[in-house]
Amino acid sequence: MTWGFETEKRFPGKGTCLAIYSRVVNSGAPLADVLLKHYPWCAGWEAQLRQLFAGYVTAKQEQGVLDYDDLLLCWAQMVSDPVLGAISVVSGIMCWSMSIRTPTGCRRMSCWA
Repeated sequence: MTWGFETEKRFPGKGTCLAIYSRVVNSGAPLADVLLKHYPWCAGWEAQLRQLFAGYVTAKQEQGVLDYDDLLLCWAQMVSDPVLGAISVVSGIMCWSMSIRTPTGCRRMSCWA
């Protein structure tokens, strides 16, 4: 039965977009690789997804906010630093207000440019 629309041509839903973005950010893999390996039905939307994600990153930077993926990256970067890693082991997971206000201190995702 047909419903009058083709699902293959619809843009991915917000949950799928979020899952794709999160996998790219946390794995460090290129968007194209993530799409082909994990979301092959979305591979035709690579350019539009790249634009969506770039806009999302820009909006976060303009507002000076971090999302959960940013916090994970900052935490991973912090514990990999010899000095900060030792402090975080003693003190638990630390969230410095400087890191929260300034996402530039965390690893940047250049794959959206």
